[in-house]
Amino acid sequence: MNLHGFCSKHKLVENIMVRGCAAGWGRGKAPRHQPPGRRGLGQCWLCCCWVPAAPRSHPACALQALLEKEPMDSLRTEFWQIAMETVALLSNTVPTALHGKRESLLNVCCKSVFFLPPESDMPETERALYAKTMDALDTMLEGFVLSCPITSFNTEMQNMLKVMLDFAGSKNSTVRERAVRRIERLITFIRWYLVTKILENFEIYSEDEPKDFNLCIPILGKLLGHLLLFSSGDDSMGHAALKSLFHMYTVITEGRECRLREDMEKYAKRHQNLEDTTFPFSITSTPCEIAKGFEGHLFPAERLDIILTALEALQDSSIHDKQGAFSVLDAALEDAGYWLTDVPTIMECIRKNLGSIHTASAWQCLDSLLLQLTNVMPRSEVKNLLQFSPPRGRSWP
Repeated sequence: MNLHGFCSKHKLVENIMVRGCAAGWGRGKAPRHQPPGRRGLGQCWLCCCWVPAAPRSHPACALQALLEKEPMDSLRTEFWQIAMETVALLSNTVPTALHGKRESLLNVCCKSVFFLPPESDMPETERALYAKTMDALDTMLEGFVLSCPITSFNTEMQNMLKVMLDFAGSKNSTVRERAVRRIERLITFIRWYLVTKILENFEIYSEDEPKDFNLCIPILGKLLGHLLLFSSGDDSMGHAALKSLFHMYTVITEGRECRLREDMEKYAKRHQNLEDTTFPFSITSTPCEIAKGFEGHLFPAERLDIILTALEALQDSSIHDKQGAFSVLDAALEDAGYWLTDVPTIMECIRKNLGSIHTASAWQCLDSLLLQLTNVMPRSEVKNLLQFSPPRGRSWP
């Protein structure tokens, strides 16, 4: 269905668009000769072809304003479903209409469904609407990714993944599960984007588009760290995290296959002779084994973020399972030269979290990590390490 037809079908959408045009959005004016009753839809169609003159009159702003006023404790109507379908359609038909608004729209749309009661607690009639609304959210995510210009791909994906990761860190287990499952869908769309728009279609790009795309999303290491920790669980969230890691492995290896740094290439050679030439890990792999599978494909900052995320998960109040954190850190213990390259930052993270770590198993893991760090740090830094003051009742080995 085209944008005009969609607006005709849903009065809510027409109202959103007409509000934008009534406020003077755009560089032109709607034709005065339009017949009565058609001018609203005509304005709706025209406003999507114009360039916004003022932020307040932007249809995306009008849509967001309506969304923020809608109750988020239940799904009483199709409002959220239609709103997300509207955003998705705008992404696919007039991508510039949402320029600079994707992140804020994604945030408010996720809030609308992530904080709903568990699906098992919903009335039967609401469950069907919930399923359709989640499908609409997936469609919106797909539209955001596939309509993204190559020149701003890394920035846009950074913003979107950050929104999702914030929800994945919630203390609410239902919110976490929904966020992780949407991350899995988002990474699937990113993978599809790389395959269809970058790796296979360079020859059809216009002259002003880059020919040497490099996948470099700053939040990638932190995202991988959390997915590795979530993957240790034997539940639907753990399975979604594991699927995300499979997709992310493909995204990283395909998006960087021609941009390997020297230190990455060195470790990539380890996996060339594995029986499974597609993935160096399986559905039964531990977080340690999965992390090792990414060796050779990660930038130093990404490895560091994975280690820091695992260290933060050792805190007593962490939402993550401690065994998952131990497993990720085991990868660092087995290959300190690859994972433990930024010793000062790692030491600062340990120092920062010491007061929140009290379990014996977590301390044992830290002891092993600190011993390994002493093998890769200069003598001067070892002396600084000796100045650490462990919590009362504890002593370094």
